[in-house]
This record gives sequence, structure tokens and C-alpha cells, in this order.
Amino acid sequence: MKNKTIIILVVVLTAIVFSFLAPFCFASWDNTKPADNRVWNSVAGDIRANNDALEVVMGVDLLVNHPYFQASTPTKKPDGSTNLDANDLGRIWIDSDDLVKYVFTAVTPTWTAYPSLTAANTFAVPPTWTLGVIANNTFLTATDNAGTGTANLIKANTSDLAVLPDGALLDAATESGDGDRTIADKGYVDAGQGGQEFQVTDATDESVIGAVGSFVDIDSMTTTQTFNGGKVLIMFVGTYRTLNDVQLDFAINVGGANVQVVSIDDNQGATIPKAVSIHWLVTAGLTGSQTVKMQWKQASGAATAQFLSATDGAARTLTVIEFD
Repeated sequence: MKNKTIIILVVVLTAIVFSFLAPFCFASWDNTKPADNRVWNSVAGDIRANNDALEVVMGVDLLVNHPYFQASTPTKKPDGSTNLDANDLGRIWIDSDDLVKYVFTAVTPTWTAYPSLTAANTFAVPPTWTLGVIANNTFLTATDNAGTGTANLIKANTSDLAVLPDGALLDAATESGDGDRTIADKGYVDAGQGGQEFQVTDATDESVIGAVGSFVDIDSMTTTQTFNGGKVLIMFVGTYRTLNDVQLDFAINVGGANVQVVSIDDNQGATIPKAVSIHWLVTAGLTGSQTVKMQWKQASGAATAQFLSATDGAARTLTVIEFD
């Protein structure tokens, strides 16, 4: 009887000890622990047991897998006193100064930035990019040169067409001879807004016979065009003869008014052909429909004949150039 009592006592004591030690030996999450009425010296054990169970379920070591987040290079394990060793390879450190992420790759200790850039300036490990979409009719922007604002780059307008900002330039490699890289509107250029040239030529002889008189038109040296307000260069070239010594006046006529008159006092006689070349720049600019023509007259001298003679030289030509 006595022996039986001893056996029962041993079994009961064993059960009590097992129930006390089980939470510390086997990780099992228990939402009821620590209980509100749990004795204080048992609470710490309950908390540790639940933490162990959480690591088992998640498959991680909560202490080991938490990355370092600090400005200085880590040299110690998370306990703050033990040096890093080979068991720590793969740990993560995020530099709190610039948020660059590093991986512990050698026990020297060596921390390697991740992802690292190769000499070709490509990611050693291809990153995953998230597509960013800009709202319609909104410019994609970049930081301006001063670093205080933004500069517009390009946008898709409400017709879903690419639009560049005003004043956009071509790359220097495509620069034109005059150094202008500004991108111009095609319609503006096609309409002649970027500059235009007109020219009329006549290869026939023309005779003017009579005494001193008024200006008359030189045959075929007339052009009517639409101008856009730019400066206009007017040029005339031709060849003439005279029968006697005379003074000839040549006039550039724009819109019915002579804007420039050139006088030639010719005493070379009838046998010598002479060339005449007149250039005039209208700096005020011309707008709308305008008629530009060349006129001439005998200003003084005996009754005579003058000839604009194509057979003595190049055909006479009137050229009109408008600049933007």
C-alpha cells in the first residue's frame, strides 16, 4: 500500500512539472497567455513562448531578420556586443542618411550596396519597375537648371498627340548653319512665315524713246505678293545702253511709292553697255498684299533712246526676299 501511494505521488508530481515546463519546450501560440491573473514571474515566460511560436509560424528569426537602420556601418550583431561573423552573411543594413540598402557579404566586415551598378551602368540584378502614367494634357517635367523649379518636356494633348513646349530646341548635332535650333511649326514654315523669296526675270530687249519725262515701269519687273511683316530685301540687276550723254533714274516702287531712287549720270556714249545693280532693304517690314516693281526715266539730257538690253549681258531680274 505504501509503495502504491509513492507511485501515485511520483506520477502527480511529474504531471505538474511537465505542465509547467511544456510552454518553454514547445512553441505553441496561446492567445490566453499571459492571463490577466497570471503571477508576474510567469508572464515573461508566456511572452517568450508566444514569440517563439510566432517565429515558427513565420519561418523567421524576428531578431535576426530585422534590418539595421542607422547611419554608421554595423559591426555588431543585434545584441550590440557580439562581433558579426559568417552566420550573419546576408543581413540587411539601411543607411538612415540616404536610405541606401546594403547586404553583409564578408566578415571583414563588408557591406555591399544593393542593387549594385556595373561598369556599364546597368543593374547587376534587374529591378522591378512600376509603370507610371501621367494624366492627359499634362507635361512630363524635369528639374530646371537652377534647381528651384521644373521645366516642361512633353505631353499628350486632348487629341492624344505628342506636344512639345514652346521654345523647344533640336539637339546641337542637327543645328542649322545660322545656329538656330528652334523647332518651328510646319504650317508656319509652309505658309512662308519663316521667310520667302520671289523673283521675276525678263530676257527681252526693251526700248524707251523720248525726251525728259516721268517714271515708267520697266517691262516684266513687277511682282505682287502677300507679306507677313518681316524685313524685305529688294534687288534689281540689268544692262542698258544710251544714244547720248544722259542722266537716268532707277526707282524701287513699293505699293505705289518710290522707296529708293538711284541716279546714273552716263557720259560713256552709245557703244558701251553698262550694268546696273540696285539693292534696298525695307526695314519697316511689309504686310498684306503689296506690289513691288522697278521703274526708270530719263532725268536730263538731249532727246534720246535708252535700252535695257538682254543681248548685251544677263537678263534683267527683280528679286524680293522677306525675312521672318
